Amino acid sequence: VDSLMLFLVFAGLLVVRQYPRSRGALVPGLFLLLLACYTKQQAVFLVPAAFVHIWQNNRRTALISLASFAAAGLAVLVALQLWSGGNFWRNAVTAQATKFRFGLVLTNARDFLTLHGLLLAGAIVWIVHQISQRCLTMWSAFALTTVAFIVLAGKNGAAFHYCLPSIVTVTVCAVLAIDLLWRSLPSDWPAAGAAQVVILVLILQGVIFCFQPIREPT
Repeated sequence: VDSLMLFLVFAGLLVVRQYPRSRGALVPGLFLLLLACYTKQQAVFLVPAAFVHIWQNNRRTALISLASFAAAGLAVLVALQLWSGGNFWRNAVTAQATKFRFGLVLTNARDFLTLHGLLLAGAIVWIVHQISQRCLTMWSAFALTTVAFIVLAGKNGAAFHYCLPSIVTVTVCAVLAIDLLWRSLPSDWPAAGAAQVVILVLILQGVIFCFQPIREPT
């Protein structure tokens, strides 16, 4: 269910990203994001990245889109509550509000850093660069919102799979950072040498991932 949620979030963001070149992209894009929220409710923490992109292009459209999205989400919630006789909220929300253990957050965060430290470093470089340039893009906003998932990994019943959105987004941001570095290299630099360095870094990240196994899968 985490992978399906993340698939729908990425699909929604990619469609919304077509705006303003395609004004009609907003409705199907936001619809996919709404599906993600009702695939796994925690997806609501990832949705703001889409509205960051819309806000940067047209603030009025962003406010209207946000209001429409919230209204549609509440309408679906009410409909599911009525259809299930109130069981939807109890099963999907109340039952998920389990005891929070901060130590579990630290454990999952440590595993995340151990397995994906190089990708995280590249993502941080990219995000810091964007903040310094005051041009935070949708993907950087998406990466920042995934921190909520690592925090949520502290509740009973959660596991390392809560880090999945962060793993995917730091990979995207690291690739964007590599692209930025590539474009900023002087034209007289040996491109082949730079390419080898990038490839070796990614191979090293793969080696770390393979030989630093996390806890046994449940």
